[in-house]
Amino acid sequence: MPNWTSNTLNVVGKPEAVDKFVAHMGEVMDFEKVIPPPENMFRDNVSSEDKERLAADGIPNWYDWQSANWGTKWNASSDEGTVEIETYESMNIKQATYRFETAWDTPREVITALWDKWPDLDFEGGYSVDEAGLKANIGAALDAGVVGFNFEDQVVGVEGLHEVSEQASRVAAVRSAIDASGVDAYLNARTDLFLKSKPQDHDAAMLGEAIDRAKAYEDAGASGFFAPALLDEAMIGKLCEATQLPVNIIAIPGCPPKAKLAEFGVARISYGPVAYRQVMAALGEGAKAAFA
Repeated sequence: MPNWTSNTLNVVGKPEAVDKFVAHMGEVMDFEKVIPPPENMFRDNVSSEDKERLAADGIPNWYDWQSANWGTKWNASSDEGTVEIETYESMNIKQATYRFETAWDTPREVITALWDKWPDLDFEGGYSVDEAGLKANIGAALDAGVVGFNFEDQVVGVEGLHEVSEQASRVAAVRSAIDASGVDAYLNARTDLFLKSKPQDHDAAMLGEAIDRAKAYEDAGASGFFAPALLDEAMIGKLCEATQLPVNIIAIPGCPPKAKLAEFGVARISYGPVAYRQVMAALGEGAKAAFA
């Protein structure tokens, strides 16, 4: 599960899958050499109390403790620049973090190099309200090699959702840009109706609006319909029955099991930030235990 944040790429998943990704990353980015960290890595960032605790355990610095418990940290270089790489493993979940420090000022070069199959992109609200901006942004992503998009209907940065007709026009603008590019890209139209409300407030009226949105987005050119935070089994089933679009549900706590979702007609299951949050929580608990 890769995730970009600024110049950082996080990959979280089962250890064998992450190891395969790391090996592939090394090949496609042509890392020529690995530079081990200096002996005093992180030493200046550790409090005097923690230094005493580490020394009492025979560990000279935080890096050595970190390596002994979870993973490694090193630098690598290629013709394109340098990258700092960390790997951690805990509770059968592994994370690899890449911090690109010189070249690769955008993820474009890495995106196009990383994948045997082209990636999809969380396009959020399109990073623009007007249709011209949407088309420009989707075009840049398509040029980078992206062939799948999540496109949400919330008004990013404020409360509320775009009106159905307004969002349908936005979906149509994105579809127009995709079609003009000649790329057979998948456009997953997402509604945040359920995400923006508490599960106990999910009712028939809200489901009815979601179905209206699904139909409008389908007519505008969407390839699929994503309803994150919809957890009620009956409502999921009714949504799948009411739309011709493949339905996408996110497996957050409280979500029905995969077999049930398949039975209801769900076509795609997402996991969002769940695995990332799990591994971060595990790392945090491990650190607390080590310094207790």
